[in-house]
Amino acid sequence: MQNLRVQPHRLGLYISCIMANAGLLSAAQASDYAAPSSNDALPTITVTASSDMEKGDGPVDGYVAKRSTTGTKTDTPILETPQSLTVVTQDQIQSTGARTVVEALGYSAGLFNKSGFNPANETFTIRGFTQYGGMLRDGLYDGGAWGNRQESYGLERVEFLKGAASVLYGKLSPGGAINTISKRPTDEPLHEVKLELGNDNHRQLNLDVSDALNSDGTLNYRLTAVARQSDTPVDYTANDRYYLAPAISWTPNDRTSLTLLGNYQENKLTFVNGLPVEGTLLPNKNGQLRPGTFLGEPDWSTGDDEKGSIGYLLEHRFSDQLKLEHKLRYSYSKVHWRYSSINLDASDQRTATRSGYDRFDKVHRLVADTFLEWKTSGARFENTLITGVDWLRENGSMPANWDLTLTPIDIFNPQYSGLIDYSNSLADYSTDQTKTLGVYAQNQLKLDDHWVFLTGLRQDWVDSKATGSADDKDDALTGRAGLVYLLDNGIAPYLSFSQSFQPVSGDDGSPAHRKLEPTEGEQYEAGLRYQPLGSNSLYSVALYQLTQTNVSNTDPVTQIVRQIGEVRSRGAELEAKFSPLPDINLIAAYSYIDAKTTQSLIAAEVNQRTANVPRQQASLWADYHVGQLGSGQLKLGLGVRYIGEQSNASMTDARAKSTPDVTLLDALINYDLQPFNLSLNMVNLTGKTYYSQCSYNTCQLGSSRTVIGALAYRW
Repeated sequence: MQNLRVQPHRLGLYISCIMANAGLLSAAQASDYAAPSSNDALPTITVTASSDMEKGDGPVDGYVAKRSTTGTKTDTPILETPQSLTVVTQDQIQSTGARTVVEALGYSAGLFNKSGFNPANETFTIRGFTQYGGMLRDGLYDGGAWGNRQESYGLERVEFLKGAASVLYGKLSPGGAINTISKRPTDEPLHEVKLELGNDNHRQLNLDVSDALNSDGTLNYRLTAVARQSDTPVDYTANDRYYLAPAISWTPNDRTSLTLLGNYQENKLTFVNGLPVEGTLLPNKNGQLRPGTFLGEPDWSTGDDEKGSIGYLLEHRFSDQLKLEHKLRYSYSKVHWRYSSINLDASDQRTATRSGYDRFDKVHRLVADTFLEWKTSGARFENTLITGVDWLRENGSMPANWDLTLTPIDIFNPQYSGLIDYSNSLADYSTDQTKTLGVYAQNQLKLDDHWVFLTGLRQDWVDSKATGSADDKDDALTGRAGLVYLLDNGIAPYLSFSQSFQPVSGDDGSPAHRKLEPTEGEQYEAGLRYQPLGSNSLYSVALYQLTQTNVSNTDPVTQIVRQIGEVRSRGAELEAKFSPLPDINLIAAYSYIDAKTTQSLIAAEVNQRTANVPRQQASLWADYHVGQLGSGQLKLGLGVRYIGEQSNASMTDARAKSTPDVTLLDALINYDLQPFNLSLNMVNLTGKTYYSQCSYNTCQLGSSRTVIGALAYRW
């Protein structure tokens, strides 16, 4: 078995970068020692800015976050982070009417929601690379796509780090990482109850309360809860949810804090598969299919899931220079999927045969991260060094029945029989166990208040075992290096290089059963941020090249898998959050992605676009605080989202080689009449029918019109 290794010139790069950092720090320290002693007598001047009050994982007033922990694991100004990073605040989530994490990122550059309308799972692409979930929660791995939809009302912020990031978080897709931050106890009392009513029989009750538990304020709690019952635009499908998230924080002194976080979530929903391409994207001789057509079995098709977690965040300062951060979480999830796939008769274009799938997944996961943060400073420099270790243990099981027989169905006049034949199905049962261990170091050096040097290095070990196969053992050395220059006027250009790795299960299919090696990712990025001094604005532009190697291809002659494939994504991203006038807020984003296969065993794949990746996306959100209207304050919002044309995968009809572009409108009406708040959110206002992706002769319905009114009471 071969292990993943970093090329010698890459290792040299990391070592030279770290040595350069050390040399710069030594020079700065020498300069400090040589400084005249009279400087010690200068008076101390304290400057207070609003951004100093913001924490990198805390609440934000408005849409513009200025600090984050996701890009470096330390509380760092976004302006000083040499990699693209987007933060979506709770205020933005509420204003744009986002119901899921991926929808919350709908006004960001670089991400595409592939799952469209499917309440049961969440898949997306980042910079052209598909990710099936793989999200982080409070900086810790939180599982895959199945049964992992997070409740947006339970989040303080969503942070989106783009590009290779294994140095920080271990095994990851090269596209990047989405880190969600849980709501935590607040310093000031907070009380909110909200009632929502909307189309598709949407009924939801939200609760969010936080207060002190003792007189001196060292013990605080927060409780967030959601209860929802709702239908969906598709016949016979539900999207119900129950969510409960208690949190307690203890700060016995100004050096120690402990926060306990728990959550329980139960979803009662229906798995929604795609519709035939004939009658959706392409004409059908019998007419166009109604988008809400359901082709499963109403009393059998399910996508029920349950998940829960308990964990803590511990922070202790040994001194003003040395701090320990330790976080740990245990979680479990149980998911029961029963759904069908269809095969349309090409002759009559209305009769479809169906096969079924019955699967039950159960996962237990224990994950932890611990690091020391050491800060030093002098007259010319500030330095932050972290060294840490994180680990993950995951155990899962999956009993499943494949190829169940369902009765044929008329797609234009569905008649549901309720008959599912298990007698000739293929039964399967598998268990898997994964253990990962990562050791990492990162150094951030700020020199002369202008230069910011970032270097990092990490070693990972991954041990996986699945039913019927030998242990898969992988190890990977990954690194990153970045440089930022801070101009006095708030402009900050940067350059960076980063790597990622992602284990691949299985073997090559040869008689020797050689294990497949992890894929590797490398990103080069150049960008520029601008944050006018004293403003509540942030502008950013980035250019990047992101390459994934060790991509698997099956030899069409020998049927042996060879990892010689390569996928490359080049692109540009622009984002802006600003207020052109005192009562107007704007959020703008644009992304251009040129993702294609550059190496493959299959000649026809070379230089072909990656499927289900729009080449262009753009969005603009604007809200206007109208001001006093009667006894309250009125705010209006309007958003437009453009999703470009995308290439389709494995379509029999050449006319279906691509999915057309689409433009969607969203809107907000908000009336604040303290202590009440009334809001009306409209997503896909015009009710445009579109398809989020098409592949294998089916098309997945995009999100339809959603209109939800809410009445909140705050005290």
